[in-house]
Amino acid sequence: MLINTRVDRDFIGKNFVKQNRLRRKQKTNPYLLNIINKILYRNQIIRETEPLKIKIKEQVIIVKFDIVLIFKNVILKNN
Repeated sequence: MLINTRVDRDFIGKNFVKQNRLRRKQKTNPYLLNIINKILYRNQIIRETEPLKIKIKEQVIIVKFDIVLIFKNVILKNN
């Protein structure tokens, strides 16, 4: 899971979504994501999670995650 409240998008892996039975839906505006990790992997982001409440210490935020097929510790760049 990658959360940064100052970025345009937050990402989560498809396997994590399945394992935790998170609700998901089709994105209204799909886009192409380039994942750079020694090789270039192109993935079209077409699904997102329903809004989730996440509590970090005393702060609660609501986040919708874009779902990616392959997710590891990588540098993310979207076009």
